[in-house]
Amino acid sequence: MRTHPAPALRSLALAGGASTRMGFDKALMSFHGKPQVRRLVDMLETIAPPVYVSVRRAQEANPAFAGLRLLTDQRDGIGPIEGLVRAFAEAPDCA
Repeated sequence: MRTHPAPALRSLALAGGASTRMGFDKALMSFHGKPQVRRLVDMLETIAPPVYVSVRRAQEANPAFAGLRLLTDQRDGIGPIEGLVRAFAEAPDCA
C-alpha cells in the first residue's frame, strides 16, 4: 500500500455572494466592530493559514477587502463554484 503525504491546507472564505435578498453585502456587515469578512479571516488565520478570500470584481475596490489575499471571480453569475475553481487554480496541490 502506497501512502502519500497529506496536501498542505489553506483556508478559503467565499465572500463573493451578491446578497440580493439581504440588500447589502453580507461580508461587510459589522460583527464585533469589524466587517464580517475580516472577522472570518482573523479566525481562519489561526486554524489554516494562509487565508484566501473569493470575491466578485465589484468588491475588489472596497476598503474592507484591502490587504486580504483576494481571488477574484473571472466569470460573473457562476456562484460559489467559481470561488472553488479559482482556489484550485491558485494552489492545485493544496487542500
